[in-house]
Amino acid sequence: MMLLQSMLWTCNKCPSYEYFKLSQFDKGYLLDGAVIAYEGVPLLMNYKIECDETWRTKSAVITQEQLGKTNRLTLKPDSANGWLVNEIPQPSLSGIVDVDLEFSPSTNTLPIRRLNLKVGESASVDTLWVRLNDLKAMKSSQRYTRLDENRYCYENPTLNFTATLDVDELGLVVRYGNLWWKMG
Repeated sequence: MMLLQSMLWTCNKCPSYEYFKLSQFDKGYLLDGAVIAYEGVPLLMNYKIECDETWRTKSAVITQEQLGKTNRLTLKPDSANGWLVNEIPQPSLSGIVDVDLEFSPSTNTLPIRRLNLKVGESASVDTLWVRLNDLKAMKSSQRYTRLDENRYCYENPTLNFTATLDVDELGLVVRYGNLWWKMG
């Protein structure tokens, strides 16, 4: 496995930091992160998302530690074009390719790399969106428009949310509107 990038993000929505690593292996990529946040109580989130060479999600494991409790969520595409959520088939999630973590800018890299948009092009995707507070996975619609070489307009009509994403040469977010930004 070869490390491609590591970075530290901070968020102004709630006091939080994320240490993130992107690695490449023979048949794809690994997104690996740890988020430390404070939303009334301390919270620790760890995740590993494995993608194939085309940036399609092959698996995701997310753990959350808060108030002495540990919750775990596993996500994996199934053979019927749906998803297994904690090993339980979810046919309503059929056709979704990308996982999107509410608590991390890292997962915007997946559709950015997979779609490979040219400047001025747009594309809509459905994602498997994971909420921070309860680790619930649900369908979420998103739209990406490439504004220039290193900027995208991200829209989430499900949440009525829009942000400009500044990315580096690997498609990793260095600034996510006024919410997240890379330190250093």
